[in-house]
Amino acid sequence: MKSQRRIDNDRAIESFIRKLYESGRVGTAVGEAARWGRLKLLREFVASGISVDVRTETGETPLMLAASGGQLAVVKYLIKQGADVNAIGEQSGGTPVIRCLAALHRDSVYLSVCRTLLDAGAGKSLAVRDKDGWTAIDWVRDGRPDEVRSLIESQI
Repeated sequence: MKSQRRIDNDRAIESFIRKLYESGRVGTAVGEAARWGRLKLLREFVASGISVDVRTETGETPLMLAASGGQLAVVKYLIKQGADVNAIGEQSGGTPVIRCLAALHRDSVYLSVCRTLLDAGAGKSLAVRDKDGWTAIDWVRDGRPDEVRSLIESQI
């Protein structure tokens, strides 16, 4: 059972996302729904005709933000809806795989999100360099779990 604090937090996040949407910041609203794992809200946005590859104000896609947030269910949903697993962030230069690897997650999250992305074809973008000049290989070799490093390296 969720605590009252958690319920209040969930409501505040949903309210924040809806206000973004209502103010015309549609891409950012969809991206934040993805980042925070708000699958119901994300489905609502997509059902209204918003592209799963809509860009935020900083040029990120919802899939990049879901991967960064470690939101496996959202990653799977977006892929199923046709999201571009090899998209490149306009400002960050990151891909969904890079965005996952650049964030702090439990080992199991890195593995499940990266495996899902790679199974969907994200291996094509492993050589992409982000704004700092790092590829997914660089990120995975920077202290990420051995199992995730092996997974990424097996794709090159």
